[in-house]
Amino acid sequence: MLSKTGILMALGAYGGLAAALPTEDVPAALERAFIDPSFNHTEHLELASRAAGCGDPPAENPRALCGALFQGDWKAAALAAAPQFNFARENPSYEACYPEGATNTKGDGINPGTGAPNGLSPGKDCTNPGKYTGSFSDGDPFPVYVDIRYCDGPQPTWRILYNLYYVHDSTHKHDWEVAAVVWKKTNHEGWWTRHAVVMSMHSKEKNYKWEDLFTVDGPEDKKRVEKDGGQKRNHPNLYIGMWKNGFFYNQKTSCHGQWCSTNDDEYRSNDWVRIPTASELKAASDLNKDWKWGGTTKPYDRMLKACDWEIPAI
Repeated sequence: MLSKTGILMALGAYGGLAAALPTEDVPAALERAFIDPSFNHTEHLELASRAAGCGDPPAENPRALCGALFQGDWKAAALAAAPQFNFARENPSYEACYPEGATNTKGDGINPGTGAPNGLSPGKDCTNPGKYTGSFSDGDPFPVYVDIRYCDGPQPTWRILYNLYYVHDSTHKHDWEVAAVVWKKTNHEGWWTRHAVVMSMHSKEKNYKWEDLFTVDGPEDKKRVEKDGGQKRNHPNLYIGMWKNGFFYNQKTSCHGQWCSTNDDEYRSNDWVRIPTASELKAASDLNKDWKWGGTTKPYDRMLKACDWEIPAI
């Protein structure tokens, strides 16, 4: 991974956004790019791409990602298409469980988790999602554990896994869920483009082509909804099921109660939304691979199988 000094040197060589800033403002811009939630994701990616020596993306595919970032500035690679996560609130007494850190307070063991709510609010004993101000409330920050896997073959891909930890779902203590963005090669050497999303739901994976998903450009674009035709943008708009924490590509609010969680009718909505910032991205590899969170599939095991997941044809 490039050091901050290395990034500064590269920025001086490649211009772009950095070149438009006075010299004394470049470090401040970099600092914002990595920790400030208000910093535009597109600007962050431009900074990182130029720092890696990539230059400008292909004119016909300005959203393409420089391949050097997958093995270099992995946080910039992960930010490029990090999902917008949507969490539900069925009523003031029923809120979704919200993700939190997977380790204990010392970081030397697992989060102890909490018992299943047994028919009570699915958010019972979970961390607070943040102040509720109606639909599209800003969710509080939470850790997203990232793995990046290169999958070789006739049609190679990079797969970025975004793992979320919950202290429980509606039936058991501890829960890990994952959504993965799949990148494929472009016709331009060294550049990759979004191809699909694979997401966990009820102990299985589902996959969707990028152009079939509803997407947003960044936090400033969070209120884009399906009817606006927001396709082929930067970030997939994913909904978290209220009871089982699985991922869905669409909103659904017609089925109420825990029994809906056994099928695709599980309640999910956009009461709290969040696209993670760089400071929220954590390397999943920092978690001890031998730790066990009950019977739920942990990030290490999912990373090992990521190249086996079925994806839409390239």
